[in-house]
Amino acid sequence: MDSLSKLAVKSLLLEALAYVLAGALLLYAESRSGWTSASSQALPMVVVATVLFAFSVLGSMIYLPLCRKGGKAVMGFYLGAKTLRLLVAIVMLLGYAFLCGDQLLAFAVNLLTLYLAGLVVSTIFYAKAERNICKKK
Repeated sequence: MDSLSKLAVKSLLLEALAYVLAGALLLYAESRSGWTSASSQALPMVVVATVLFAFSVLGSMIYLPLCRKGGKAVMGFYLGAKTLRLLVAIVMLLGYAFLCGDQLLAFAVNLLTLYLAGLVVSTIFYAKAERNICKKK
């Protein structure tokens, strides 16, 4: 396994850990605040984290071959991946609003927190990967 693949695996493991920790902290905060029923938000949080993580795995599977080829396709991928991630989050928010509707604000806060956790980890991964590629050239 080359260094770029190892970096991708580490990044995905770190992202999974970020989702687990963020979810646990969100559930704890919701249970302590009494603002909303934490148990009613547990399943939606698991679904959101799973979808966002699957998106990251798919993104890594597309990014690694693009990165090895080089060229301008990598820049387009960055823009496309971030835009698509935002659209997926918006679709999940709208889907929850139409299907469930109750406790929408709690879901939106959970979604935003998990979205930002995944976004930060993926941005760090792409920056480290670019730095790794620049060192080799």
